[in-house]
Amino acid sequence: MRRYQELPDQQRGLVMVALLANALATVILRAVLALAGIWSVRQCWRARRLGIAGALQAGSSPALAVVVAANVAHWAVRTWAVRAVDAGRGQIWLERMDHWLSDRAQGDPGRDQPSGPPGTTSTDP
Repeated sequence: MRRYQELPDQQRGLVMVALLANALATVILRAVLALAGIWSVRQCWRARRLGIAGALQAGSSPALAVVVAANVAHWAVRTWAVRAVDAGRGQIWLERMDHWLSDRAQGDPGRDQPSGPPGTTSTDP
């Protein structure tokens, strides 16, 4: 927490955006996993007369496999990001993003500046 409080405001904002994006992804993935699990249990219950193997086969679907794989991938990326931040590599990323955002806000001289709507001219001296 101390490291976070020592960051400049713009970098704190980047951290908050990343945390918000992670929270949103987590809620969506968990909700979809719950729905796929409920659907799978329902299919298993309907096929219970076919025996255990038939019920498991009826309950397994490609959608359930994809949702489980997405949750595992999210867990792996989240774990990697936490370890990277703990090792101090997060500060490098924050500095790069801060530099990139500052360049975009000031207008990079190497880039073409967007022009106004067609038929208008700039009144700047």
